[in-house]
Amino acid sequence: MSDDAEKGAPQMMPHFEDVNAPLIYADDCFGGGLMVGGNITLTFAAKILNHTQSPPVSHSKTVLRLVIPAVSAGAMADFVKQLLANIERGSAPAAANTKLN
Repeated sequence: MSDDAEKGAPQMMPHFEDVNAPLIYADDCFGGGLMVGGNITLTFAAKILNHTQSPPVSHSKTVLRLVIPAVSAGAMADFVKQLLANIERGSAPAAANTKLN
């Protein structure tokens, strides 16, 4: 057993890319909270135009509720911070599924 495994460090699982995974666009993350079992929920919305009215009226529609372990949420926040820093420096990866170092 490696030293990391003995210390309880998380083990990285192999990742398999699913090219058919849905792509969900959101304009805003407007809600969130702690759920039972140490999970958090984040609620995302997109701006929608109602073209049945003239002129079209816009509103916000929930498009995704993401439930993620609180432990993973910290890693996700770090990933997003690093991605935004890379974008500001002009060195962001071209592919959306590229892992950052």
